Amino acid sequence: MLLFGSANRDPDVFDDPEDFRLDRGNSEKHIAFGAGIHRCVGAPLARLEMRVVLKEVLQRMPKLSLTNPDDVQVVWTVGREFQRLDSTW
Repeated sequence: MLLFGSANRDPDVFDDPEDFRLDRGNSEKHIAFGAGIHRCVGAPLARLEMRVVLKEVLQRMPKLSLTNPDDVQVVWTVGREFQRLDSTW
């Protein structure tokens, strides 16, 4: 059985694997979209959609910030989900 929660958290591959960072230089090494012949054909579209969403949200809410960055709650299921993400703008 694969442990999807640990798939992209190898400290030998990713510095600070527990941190969500958009500026990782080796982000192409993650396996969120699969690999090889099983690679998701929609991966480029998903990346484009996320770039557009983040750009638009940050342009429309330039003061967006976490209310308490130390109190971000993440739960582990098949994917990684925020249980709570309080923010102000």
